[in-house]
Amino acid sequence: MSWESTLAFFSFDTLHRMFFFLGTTEGFLFKATIELIIFTLLAYMVVSEYIQSKQKELRFLVVALLTIMLHRIIFVGVYANAVFRDQSLTIFNNWLPLFMALLELIALILFINAFLFQFFKLQFNKESIWKEFTLVLAVTLIVGFFWLQEYERNPSVNFTLFWGEQAFLLISVGLVLFALYTIVHGPFTKYRIRLFAAFFLYLIAPTLHLINQIVFSDQNLRLKLLEQPFPFLAICLFYEITYRKLVDKAYLREQLAESEKKYQQEKELGKLKDEFISVVSHELKTPITSMKLYLSLLKKKKFGKLTRKQEDALHIIEDESDRLAHLIHDTLDLSRLEAGKVTLHTEAFDLHDLGNPLYYQVAGEKGIKIVFRIHPGFVVHVDKRKFMQVFMNLLSNAIKFTEKKGTITIRAEKNDSEWKLHVEDTGKGIPEQELPKLFSKFYQVDSPMTRQHSGFGLGLAIVKEIVSLHGGSVEVQSTEGKGSTFTVVIPLK
Repeated sequence: MSWESTLAFFSFDTLHRMFFFLGTTEGFLFKATIELIIFTLLAYMVVSEYIQSKQKELRFLVVALLTIMLHRIIFVGVYANAVFRDQSLTIFNNWLPLFMALLELIALILFINAFLFQFFKLQFNKESIWKEFTLVLAVTLIVGFFWLQEYERNPSVNFTLFWGEQAFLLISVGLVLFALYTIVHGPFTKYRIRLFAAFFLYLIAPTLHLINQIVFSDQNLRLKLLEQPFPFLAICLFYEITYRKLVDKAYLREQLAESEKKYQQEKELGKLKDEFISVVSHELKTPITSMKLYLSLLKKKKFGKLTRKQEDALHIIEDESDRLAHLIHDTLDLSRLEAGKVTLHTEAFDLHDLGNPLYYQVAGEKGIKIVFRIHPGFVVHVDKRKFMQVFMNLLSNAIKFTEKKGTITIRAEKNDSEWKLHVEDTGKGIPEQELPKLFSKFYQVDSPMTRQHSGFGLGLAIVKEIVSLHGGSVEVQSTEGKGSTFTVVIPLK
């Protein structure tokens, strides 16, 4: 097709002839048939989705679409009878216009609420919908009473010239304006602009029809022709919106199924890991116990006198066996915490008891000053044994990374909703980029090549799990070369 023929096809004269056709009886039949096909496809998609998901909002949309389909089926039947059997439409002027107007308004109420409920997740208000139904039914009864009286006086009168038609148009316009207002003031969604455009296009036809009836007594042909394409365009846009929504849901459902599969796999791997750790750790305990027994016997010289070098070697073996025992103990603790197999036994605990000098002997031997600033009577409710594990891990870390003549400050504070324990040191600090990884298992700030301190990187991971079990969190602030502050934050019970 050439450029000139394309322009001729979309010329004003062509569009005028098309709009004129849509304004004829045959055009009404054609338009209603296309609309019925579109609504049937739309209903098929929504029903298929509803069968899979059983979502309440989809059920409501199904009812709305079926109601609209019933309206269009009757409409197609009426106009098909007029076109193919050459019967005048005036024979349907008795009760059918009332029924069709009532059905269209009910369908519009259902359709508007279904889309608002589906796309904006607004609260489903049955009372509001029943009020709308009651209003429509009351107007229909009033219009019907006066219409039937008018029809008995003049059987040839057309319902489109009766004031009841204007009442129904006003209700339609009001309902669509309510939908537009709700969309504008509702939460933002990716479908908001499209949905507004669809309802706006739908609003144009009844508005033009109402103006034509009130101002021109339904005699303005230009307005009649102008209103024809807008309902069809609105329906196409509703179809596109629903299609996009269902495609998005299908994609999300696929992603959810994939995530669920990965979750189950990771859960199974986690279970196997926990079983492996538990079995291996328990199996390691037995030889370590035997090693410690024989080390004790060797130290007591039950197997003969030891040389100086043998005693030094014995100390190294004892230290390494202690490290291995601590690793097994920490690994089992962390595994149980992560698996949720640990229960808390909370009791009143005075944080001032953390000032016991026995806890700070290692710091004293290293020449580190301890500043303890927790007053007596600072009572909190924690699992005492587990909280002591948290405190000792934090204190041990502070001692480990604080040089001689450094200072470690222990302080606490409380407000109406939570209490905090601060362990502050003047050590070498932690690089900022390392802070997010600090509570990961087996993570240590120093690289293996430059590491100066022993450890397995489980202490802080255990701290985090125990504090989380109490409903709290652990915060850390650090500046390289100036020290670090670890803060345990636990809500008041």
